[in-house]
Amino acid sequence: MKLLDYGLDAYVYSTSYRLCFPYTGMPSSTISKGDINHAVNFLWQRKSRRRLPDIHEELTLVIRCYPNELDRLYSIATMCYTYPWGRPRDGLRWLACEFEFIGEELLPKIALDSVFSFAPSRRPDQAKRDEAQSRWRVLARIRKEIDDGVVLVPDRKQLYGATLRVMLGHPSNNS
Repeated sequence: MKLLDYGLDAYVYSTSYRLCFPYTGMPSSTISKGDINHAVNFLWQRKSRRRLPDIHEELTLVIRCYPNELDRLYSIATMCYTYPWGRPRDGLRWLACEFEFIGEELLPKIALDSVFSFAPSRRPDQAKRDEAQSRWRVLARIRKEIDDGVVLVPDRKQLYGATLRVMLGHPSNNS
C-alpha cells in the first residue's frame, strides 16, 4: 500500500490487492484532496496491475495540468455512479464514447483501458445524485436530437461538446 502526495493538496492511495468480495485481488486507487467525501475510487482490472505506476503518472500529469481536475473527476464519478442504464463502468464507457465522438479525451487512454470501475469513494448525497441523473437525461435527449437531425446548427458536435464540457467541468480545447 502507498500514499503518494502529488502536491496541489492531492493524494493517491493505492493498493495492489483489494480484500472485499467479489473484488478480491483487484488493485485500486483512491484520489483525494484530503476530503474523503469528495474522493474518487478507481478499481483496476487485475491484468493492469503492472501498469499502475504508468497510470498514476498519467493521472498525475492531468491533475497538475488542470487545477480543477479533481473536482472534474468527482463530477464524472458521480455521473458514472448514477448511470441509469447499467453499471457505473457502463456510464464511464458511455461518457468516454461521447468525448471520443467530439474528438476529445475523457480520461487518459491508459486509464480508460485499465479501469474496471470508477465511482465516488462515498455515496454522494441525494441532491448530487438527483443532479447527476438530471444531467444524464439532458445528455441523452441532446444526443438523440443530434442523431435524429432535430438540432439544426452548423456544427452539432461543437454544440454537444460544449454541453458535455460544461456538465462535467471539463477543460475546453482553448484551455
